Amino acid sequence: MSGWDIDPVGVSTVLGKVGAVMGDGSGDGLTGSTNNGLTSLSDAMSASGSGVVNTAVSELFDQISNLSQQMTSKTVRATVGCSEAVQAYIDGDTEMAERAQSRVGGTTGIEL
Repeated sequence: MSGWDIDPVGVSTVLGKVGAVMGDGSGDGLTGSTNNGLTSLSDAMSASGSGVVNTAVSELFDQISNLSQQMTSKTVRATVGCSEAVQAYIDGDTEMAERAQSRVGGTTGIEL
């Protein structure tokens, strides 16, 4: 035994909280807030009436949009990877238990 153990329910709880913080892209959550901010920047570009301001806001829009996409993508990959790793851990535990049980199941005549 390595001295550590994974709590699948605890991991699931944490992953659920990460999902809630990230949001679904609308309204609440980080992705929704980012989308709302990008919409506001787009509105500001349209309303500026100035080529210089429009260019500056456009560059800011592109930068924030790119960083937001990277952040969301990395968070999703990390969350999925964590979930898959925990499932592999559970599957491994189940397989080890089944093997141990099958080995014990073939033993007869044990007297204690």
